[in-house]
Amino acid sequence: MLSQIMVDVETLSTQPNAVIIQIAAVKFEFSSDKTEQFIMNSTIKSSTDLGLHVDTGTIDWWKSQPTSTLKSVTTGAVPIQDVMSKFVEFVGNPKDIIF
Repeated sequence: MLSQIMVDVETLSTQPNAVIIQIAAVKFEFSSDKTEQFIMNSTIKSSTDLGLHVDTGTIDWWKSQPTSTLKSVTTGAVPIQDVMSKFVEFVGNPKDIIF
């Protein structure tokens, strides 16, 4: 069983209530090469509908990124509720160590 999890969250703000546009994670063990990966993009509207924060400076930063980077965090986006539900399923055992 893989018990370590590394998480990366991409957002549209540096505030704690930031709009989330992508959650990526990997389960692993330091003693093994085996991994399980999770990556999902969420729609901006689903987060702003919940009152989450968008920062113009962060938007400007995203606009300065290569087109391929922007596509990687927007393609296949689904509502944040779906992303969070699938992420909870991925995390599974609450005893897992999350970085």
